[in-house]
Amino acid sequence: MNEIDIERLLAVMQAEVCDTPVPYFRNGVPAGYPTAPGDYDGDYEMVPKALLKVCDFIVSVTGDSMRDADIHDGDDVIVKRCGDYDDGDIVVACLDGETTLKSVCHDDDGEVWLVPANDAYRPIRLSDYENVYLLGRVTGVRKCPRRMSYAEVHRRLKAARQSLQTVVTDERVYEAVTQVLADIRVGRMWFCIYRVLADVGYLRQGDYEGLKTCMDRLFPDNDFKINPHDISRMDVDSFAKSVSLWNEMNAPVGGKRFREYRQLAMDFYRLVKE
Repeated sequence: MNEIDIERLLAVMQAEVCDTPVPYFRNGVPAGYPTAPGDYDGDYEMVPKALLKVCDFIVSVTGDSMRDADIHDGDDVIVKRCGDYDDGDIVVACLDGETTLKSVCHDDDGEVWLVPANDAYRPIRLSDYENVYLLGRVTGVRKCPRRMSYAEVHRRLKAARQSLQTVVTDERVYEAVTQVLADIRVGRMWFCIYRVLADVGYLRQGDYEGLKTCMDRLFPDNDFKINPHDISRMDVDSFAKSVSLWNEMNAPVGGKRFREYRQLAMDFYRLVKE
């Protein structure tokens, strides 16, 4: 059966009735240097009956010796028992009680070898072992979704957000503050300005004094009465998060005041990011 047929059978496994059990070796067949296999735990996987044409058992792969054949750690290989093998077939082999996954090949002297698909590993000559069993040919591979590490995911997200971030200039801040100034009715509402400027990277998180310094620099003819201590006291609960995450149930102000603070912050954010 050709590769396209195998892929079709794998694709319909979710759509067809899976009513036929085949052994599923969760402990895996090592795809690195042969290691002693774990005891078969008796698990079975239910598959469509049609898959039996190419499948006698399924094993989970560990190691990276077949990576250049696009078989990776965590993938499942579909295996069919057979009596003879052609050069290049990927097989599951048992060597003196140890199992491995490699490609079979005959050399010019008639010796049979198991060849990895990774130059970091050496081929295995079957005549070096007393008990050799080729358990089956790999007829298909079921890919395991690759998982990135937490650190890598967040590194990529941070880089993407930085690349999309609008450069916030003094001129942009000046224009935005000018347009919302009438809505800043009490000194603590300057916290909304601080929170947005910290979120967009114009100010450092926790730099309450920096807000006052910035406003004094941009508006030298105005005395806004910004009290860094009062602003810091507002930086709690949901107000310590981005404006989009503010929650009245967990905020230092509530009711009408919460709605005024949130509206001011959202308006200022929009003006800064325009």
